[in-house]
Amino acid sequence: MAKKREHIAEAEEIGYDSWWLNNFSQLPLRASKARQIAALKNDHEWQENHMNEISRRIDQLIQRIESE
Repeated sequence: MAKKREHIAEAEEIGYDSWWLNNFSQLPLRASKARQIAALKNDHEWQENHMNEISRRIDQLIQRIESE
């Protein structure tokens, strides 16, 4: 069975969905250590939550393909 275009599109969307260290990158060059650490912790938390969402989306795509 060939891959369906909609499945390919969803898989590509999932693959492109990534996050740069946005909070950290927005800090000024002279940001204190405390601000750098806080920004990295925020980026880490977002990244972790985001990866859980990506995993859920992959699971949903698998289930959709299996059920068709």
